[in-house]
Amino acid sequence: MKSFIPWIGGKTMLAKKIVSLFPDNISRYIDVFGGGGSILFYNDKNA
Repeated sequence: MKSFIPWIGGKTMLAKKIVSLFPDNISRYIDVFGGGGSILFYNDKNA
């Protein structure tokens, strides 16, 4: 799902790279600078 909130300085273009850096056994994701939620809503279908 693509973020439905456009955000200046958002991570939409970096989402694939950022998610690839997450460890395989991650159990939760907390983004203190959530912004538009690009990483939160990212999944492999967006790749």
